[in-house]
Amino acid sequence: MDILSQNWRATVKRMLPISTVNFIRGLRRPRVNFGDLGGIPISRDWGFDRGAVIDRYYMERFLTEHQDAVRGRVLEIEHDCYTQKFGSAVTHSDVLFVWPDW
Repeated sequence: MDILSQNWRATVKRMLPISTVNFIRGLRRPRVNFGDLGGIPISRDWGFDRGAVIDRYYMERFLTEHQDAVRGRVLEIEHDCYTQKFGSAVTHSDVLFVWPDW
């Protein structure tokens, strides 16, 4: 943070009532208390019970933007769904399935 924004913040804090400053702080950083969950996971199914897992959104967006690079010989983990969905001119597809109990 540069010195100008620090001085600006200090000036605003001095001018506003403390209740307003505290209100603005609350808007800027909402407080979430994860201690109230009692040790129970939010989802026992990695979020699939509420739709797609959030990382899938970003992975699929990235693969959509770079789908011309999914070609030739490809390697996927567990299944080949992304190769099927985003691959073009795939000559060979390998799937690595690692399961610790097998």
